[in-house]
Order: sequence, then C-alpha cells, then structure tokens
Amino acid sequence: MSDQLTGLLVTLLTAALCWALAIVIRIRGPVGLVNGVDWRRVSNPQALGRFASLILLLIGAIVCAMGVAIYALFDNHPLLNIVVVVSVASICALSAIAVIGTLRYQDRPVPKDHGNRR
Repeated sequence: MSDQLTGLLVTLLTAALCWALAIVIRIRGPVGLVNGVDWRRVSNPQALGRFASLILLLIGAIVCAMGVAIYALFDNHPLLNIVVVVSVASICALSAIAVIGTLRYQDRPVPKDHGNRR
C-alpha cells in the first residue's frame, strides 16, 4: 500500500471515529462522555452535548478534508504543508473553543458540600 493511500485511510478512519463519538454524544447524552465538566453546575446537559457533538463533527470534517488533501496533493509538498498547517491550526482553535464553550454551560453556583459536617 502506498503512503498516499495510507494517509487517506488513516485520516478517514480518524474522521469516522470522531463522527461516531459525536453521534453517540448526541444520542446518549454527554454525561460520562464529556470530561472536565462539573455536572452539578450544568443547567442544560443536552445543550452541552449538542455543543460537544458539533465540535467533534467539525473536527472530523477537518480531518477528512486533510486526508483528501494528502491524497490529492501528495506530490506537491509546499501546498501540502500549507494544508496540514491550516488543518492543525483549525483543530487547535476548535479545541480551544470546546474548552471555553463548556464553561458557558456551567452557570449554576458552586454547590456547598454539607456532607463533612457532624
């Protein structure tokens, strides 16, 4: 198998994994699948799940487009490097948006823990 075809297959499988996880989060709900969130403070878990699912769908689309670009531009190294840099920068930006966006859904006040008092 050529390097060109291997790059396409790996990126398409990665995109399919992102899309499958996004669909599972959308259908099952985000609790247990979205990490780093204080669920006691989330007022609308389904909206947070839709947001996380959207971010994963977009990341999967970028990875898929990058795979097609790797396949199509395999011999054009300067243009391929630009596509890869733009793709990686887009994925990093979406990851930052995901981290900041999850804070938007944690709008309830911090619950007080009364379990330690006697």
